[in-house]
This record gives sequence, C-alpha cells and structure tokens, in this order.
Amino acid sequence: IPKRDWSSDVCSSDLLGIPSINACPMARAEACCTWTDPNNNLWLFGGARSDTLTGNTASLNDLWKYNIATNEWTWVSGSSGYNAPAVYGTMGVPSANNVPNARAVYSRWVDNNGNLWFYGGGDFGLAKAFSDMWRYDVSSNMWTWIMGATGFNNGGSYGTQCDTIIFTNRPSSHYENAACWTDACGRFWMYGGRALSGNNGGDIGDLWYYDVSDNRWVLAFGGFNLNNIINYGTLGVPSPTNNPGARFGVASFYNNNNLYLFGGAGPGNFQLKNNDLWKYVINPNCAPPCPNSNALPVAAFNCTDSVFCEKQCIDFNDLSVNNPVSWNWTFTGGSPSSSTLQNPTGICYNSYGTFDVQLIACNANEIGRAHV
Repeated sequence: IPKRDWSSDVCSSDLLGIPSINACPMARAEACCTWTDPNNNLWLFGGARSDTLTGNTASLNDLWKYNIATNEWTWVSGSSGYNAPAVYGTMGVPSANNVPNARAVYSRWVDNNGNLWFYGGGDFGLAKAFSDMWRYDVSSNMWTWIMGATGFNNGGSYGTQCDTIIFTNRPSSHYENAACWTDACGRFWMYGGRALSGNNGGDIGDLWYYDVSDNRWVLAFGGFNLNNIINYGTLGVPSPTNNPGARFGVASFYNNNNLYLFGGAGPGNFQLKNNDLWKYVINPNCAPPCPNSNALPVAAFNCTDSVFCEKQCIDFNDLSVNNPVSWNWTFTGGSPSSSTLQNPTGICYNSYGTFDVQLIACNANEIGRAHV
C-alpha cells in the first residue's frame, strides 16, 4: 500500500480525480470514517494533523477513494490545504461545487443506495464544532448539504424524547461522536461525543436517530445535559434509569437490532477512560419497526382538488404503503391520460364531467390498485 513521504505534504501523483499507484493522502489522525461503497472501494474524508508551517493543529476536508483491486488512491474532492471553508450551496440540492468544511471525528454511515453520509465533527484548528448533515453520492461525485446549521457551536433543538411528529428537532453541534450505527431499517443512530453551544462545551450522552426516508432527527435517549454521570444499575439487568453517561471516542457495534457501545472517555474528564460494555435495545415505540418487505402493496393517493370547473390542472400524490417501486396512473379524460411518475403534476381536464383515476402501485411482491 503506498505510503507518504513524511517530509512532504503531497505525493508525486496527487492529481484531483486521477487514480495512481503513487497517489496517497497526507498523514493525519482523527479521520474516523469507515466507508465502503457497493463496489468495495474504501473511502476517507478529512481528519486532523499539524500544520507544517505553524505547528498548530489543522483540519482537512479532502475526500479520497482507495481501490483495493488496483492498489490505487484517488483524490476525489476537497482541498489539499488546511482549514478549508464549506460551500453549502442549496439545502437538499446536490452540486459539483458543494464541499463540507474541514473537520475531524464525526458520525458516519452508508445508506442503502451506497451513498456516504456524515454528521457534525470538529475543526480543531479553529475550535469549531458543526451540526450539519452531508451526503456524498458516489455515482455522481457530488456532495449535498442535507440539513443543519451552516454556522458552528449550535445548541440544537432537543424537544421531547421519542417525538416522531416534530420535524424541527436537531442534535447540537457534536464532535468526537464516533459511536454510530445503521439499523435494519436503514436509520442512522449516534451516541454522545463532545458538544459545543456558544461558549459552553463538555461531554454529552444523547442518543439520536436520523430517518433517511423522511429527513428527520428523533431524540431516543438523554438530552442536552453536559457531563451527565453514569448510572450503572445492576449488571446485566435492563432499566429505564440506566445511563452510560456522557462520553466520547466510543467504540460501537450493531447486532440483532441492539446497539452496543464500549469504553470512551468521560464524563467531564479527558483522563477518565472507561472499559464498560453497554447494550441498548431499540424501543419500537420510539423507532417503529421496519415496513414488512414481504407485504403486498396497498395503493392510495390524494389530489390537490377533486371538484372544480373545466380547464383546470391538478396534481396527484402517491400515498401507497409497503415499499412500492413503480407506479402506473390512468387519468380518464385527463391530459396527459397516463403517467409512470410517483407524483404526477399538471394533469389537465379540459371538459366537464366525472372522471375515473386509477393507480397501480407495484413492489417486488405484487400489485395494488386504487380508484377515485
């Protein structure tokens, strides 16, 4: 595996987008990503190192891909310098110009489509912690700012535990939040880390999950309580009062719908290291079970209007359940008269009358129909 010359900041073949046996990332620490894409490539983002000119700690925002089969690194995006700022673009819109801030030690996940995600992290060179969520699409080579503040040291909005109705709850700015999991439903979980809000900072013990399907954070356990202490309870006995406490730099594992965490530092003391193992059983009342992938689809929809004068156009919204993957609409008397879009818009009715609409929604198992 190619290694960098420690006396140099760049390899001889570090060219953006060009794989090479001689290319390689600069030396760094706290690059906690563990991404593997569907093609079995390994990915690396950011981290921290010493600025070779000043000796101060600096952060990085370069994204690298390692091809195991060819033994080659490729510098994919980001800066070759230190403490680079973000280009956020428009929330939710991918762009070739978008790029996250330089940062290290964040939570990270891979979704069911092979996209790379991360949340938060810290810019050690500038004493900043972030509360933004980013997604990198491997196929299009573009970053998307998904949600969260463009600033730093944000207090978040914690709301009530297990509130799956409110869409505005957010974790605070987190870094050293290395404990993260992906559950069987594809939801992203993270626990603890270090939090910064304005001039206040410390260790934190909050458990959140992010639902990719509806772009929402839900607080599952804890809250914005800095340096909260550990409550062990009785060894091996679950209890709602048990609490791993605030900690960071934690090892995490997922097995059979349970979240495990081990060790870490804290609470409230960098020198305090733990060697305790904890298990969290996902509460179905807080994080609902996954949809039944073997269930037949149930087709349903609504529309923006159903009683109106002639020569009016309306939109239709799919409300089908059980994971449909294709849609076949028939609009009797409408223009156009059919569509295969999930949510067709601009269906115009140019004459008066009563007209039938049919939706056939299909998943991997069967089809479902709905009429109005």
